[in-house]
Amino acid sequence: MAHKVRVCPRCGSTKISAIRTSVSGWLVPSSYYCEECHYSGPTYVEVDSEEVSRLQAAMRESS
Repeated sequence: MAHKVRVCPRCGSTKISAIRTSVSGWLVPSSYYCEECHYSGPTYVEVDSEEVSRLQAAMRESS
């Protein structure tokens, strides 16, 4: 069974994590940070674990 994986919307890396503050998700939207391209923003892509490589290949082709 596949599990969901967060993927950076800019570079396709799976090294994206939530930036936690005391008011995240309450007063301000949650924010996410990518260790690969240093993206920081409120969105990420979530896909099944077996779809990650296909998404990354599609992102490389479109850039």
